[in-house]
Amino acid sequence: MSPVWISLVTCVGAFAVSLLSIYLGYELFVLGATGAFKFTAQGAGGSVGVESLAPGIAFAFFGAAIAVCIAKTNR
Repeated sequence: MSPVWISLVTCVGAFAVSLLSIYLGYELFVLGATGAFKFTAQGAGGSVGVESLAPGIAFAFFGAAIAVCIAKTNR
């Protein structure tokens, strides 16, 4: 397999991962906005609940950062 094919396969795979991350981030964002997303952690001293848009936004930005890195590296 030539280096060009390896580079192409790597680029397509990384772009697919970035699209998946953006899509999942959008879904988390929608669930957080409607109140359907709730994360609760309980311990001996009490419990902590998180209801926010932050996880969805973080996933979307992570996916966008991957896509930008791919675009900059493969010029």
